[in-house]
Amino acid sequence: MRRTFDEHACRSVVRLDGLWDFVPDAEGIGEKKQWFRKFPAGGGRMAVPGCWNTNPRLFDHHGKGWYRRSLQVPAGTKNLVLVFEGSGGALSAWLDGRFLGRNPISCLPWTVTVPGVATGGHELVVLVDNSKSLEDVFPQYGNDWAHYGGIVRPVEAAFLGDIWIQEMRLPYSLADREVTLAPELTITNLGAEARTEQLVLEINGARAAEWTVRLPAGRTVRIRRELPPQRLARWSPDHPVLHTVRAACGGDDLVDRTGFRSITCRGQQILINGTPVKILGVNRHHEYGDNGFAMPPDLVLRDVELIRDLGCNAVRCHYPIDSFAMDLCDEMGLLTWSEIPMYARWPAIVANPAYRVLAETAIDRMIARDFNRPSVFVWSVMNECATDMPDGARTAAQLVRRVRRHDTTRPVSYATNKLMADQGLAPLDLIGLNAYPGWYDDKKRPATWPPLIDAMTAKVAAQRRGARPFLITETGGAAIYGDRSLEDRKWSERFQADLLERNLRDLLDDPRVAGVFIWQFADIRTIVEYWSNRPGLFNNKGLLDRFRRPKESYWRVRDLYREYASRRDAGRNGAQRAAQPIAEGVRGRRESVAMRQAKASGNRGA
Repeated sequence: MRRTFDEHACRSVVRLDGLWDFVPDAEGIGEKKQWFRKFPAGGGRMAVPGCWNTNPRLFDHHGKGWYRRSLQVPAGTKNLVLVFEGSGGALSAWLDGRFLGRNPISCLPWTVTVPGVATGGHELVVLVDNSKSLEDVFPQYGNDWAHYGGIVRPVEAAFLGDIWIQEMRLPYSLADREVTLAPELTITNLGAEARTEQLVLEINGARAAEWTVRLPAGRTVRIRRELPPQRLARWSPDHPVLHTVRAACGGDDLVDRTGFRSITCRGQQILINGTPVKILGVNRHHEYGDNGFAMPPDLVLRDVELIRDLGCNAVRCHYPIDSFAMDLCDEMGLLTWSEIPMYARWPAIVANPAYRVLAETAIDRMIARDFNRPSVFVWSVMNECATDMPDGARTAAQLVRRVRRHDTTRPVSYATNKLMADQGLAPLDLIGLNAYPGWYDDKKRPATWPPLIDAMTAKVAAQRRGARPFLITETGGAAIYGDRSLEDRKWSERFQADLLERNLRDLLDDPRVAGVFIWQFADIRTIVEYWSNRPGLFNNKGLLDRFRRPKESYWRVRDLYREYASRRDAGRNGAQRAAQPIAEGVRGRRESVAMRQAKASGNRGA
């Protein structure tokens, strides 16, 4: 996978990114005609990673697309492992005409093993299907974002001997200043003979432990060992200290990083390392301009830098973002709300056992990929689904239990827009609430946050589980970039900025609210079926437009978040102004929007 560091010191890995042969299959005839054996001539080429819906010929293509490339397996290779980090739709793969499998979980890595692979040249063929009617895919079509088709994230090939270190989980316990690490490794012997090997573990480049392990032929074993307590620096958003762990066994190795910190909920607060943290967050889609979901590393880095510059300490997305972006969150101390893409599903789908299995598989893979990440502070099982109905509440409870099978160290939640009608809140460790007072309601009598907070607090108290934190997981309003009318009206930059300022003033100083995620960081494309009333078919609630040009709201939110953080830090130092409300003069102290945008354009580009 594409990471900010090397995952291997001795494993041979080749990235398969670049230009692949490509043929669209609008009629859906490729499988019947066995294009995986004889790829059609006369097609074009497509970048991997890439989205075909950004191609002028394929803007409206929702269906099947076929990819092909050659693959050279070097001498000495016994086994091949292919990793597809993510796709826009269900993905199927063939090697030399042999079917390798189908992956319906498009937003998380899929690993395929080809044992006994021959050295020399091979042909890899991939089919991606983003048909609107496809049901056995996760997520399904019909969300509030564009469903780009294609191989949208990196692909890699690993050339192995007999031993394969598949996974390394790094659970730990904390006591005083010491860390007790208890690594769990999944190792497969792909060979025909049993092996006895030395398993070596290194922490920050120094050998920490070594064990002799027995690996039966053709079997996968799980090994757990507890290390002696060590003094290792803690991770926090303000001091994101990471530690590198490497496991080596039988000629293979695997490197990962982790940070040591505790996450707990106490009353209405979220605590990291025992210290209350107010979430100052923003929602973000992994999308940019005309790139769609296939964002190159420089643009991903720029997004994380902009989010940090905004004053945020947290980010949320409706699906797991790519590994490179997650690495940056770990490095830069940006907390992440990690969510599977079970988005706005109505009762019949939420209650469907087959769809629940897809959701459970997504949970399994999300936690397997990101368990070691210190930035992940909550697992979320859905967003705005039918939890106001008994079937929806039952499904939510089942998914919460699924998460806890894998991880009991982080809170579990989901985001609801049902407020008082929601029936599924009881098993949650913290509650996420989506509401847009001042945007979707009557402008003459706009709703405000305090009554909503009163209602949610009363609902939680009535469940007699004790106080729990709740986060505002979505709130905001839209603006068209460049609309700087003197009139205070919807869709103008001024209206959006004023709305967000009112909301943040209500929320940031309310001790009952554990934090806020503004909807959203940047404008994104959406779909015509549900959102044809939106200008340009975009969700325009971004603080920046799709090319990261700032609207007035970016600077307003930046001032408010930074002002709050400054008062918080002063409060920790015992300053008298800790109890003061957000200064009413924030807006007056700002530079003009034009001046700020000119600086941003000069320093960052458009």
